[in-house]
Amino acid sequence: MFSRPTDAERERLPDDLLHRAELVRTRGWNDYRAVWSTGEVVGVAALLGDNDILGEFDETLQSVWARWAFDLWGLTDGQADVDDNCKQTRRWFMGDSTGALKHLATHAP
Repeated sequence: MFSRPTDAERERLPDDLLHRAELVRTRGWNDYRAVWSTGEVVGVAALLGDNDILGEFDETLQSVWARWAFDLWGLTDGQADVDDNCKQTRRWFMGDSTGALKHLATHAP
């Protein structure tokens, strides 16, 4: 349960988030909001800076990072990251978000 993902597994996550963000930008949220997991929805919303969706799910950036810490680092290391204000997760997420947002900005629908 919540074992630490491999580096390869973790490296696939940004591509998945980026793909989902592109779907939302192209088609809107309606087809996905009730289909994707809450973590996927709020991860994409954080990536897109969609505060309306975050609010709809009663989430903040901090709660999204805390949620994702366990997906990224596993149970033990995820909890350690949460206890450290999600520094490792924020670094991972913001680094990937920055590149993804540049891609999204230059590939508008």
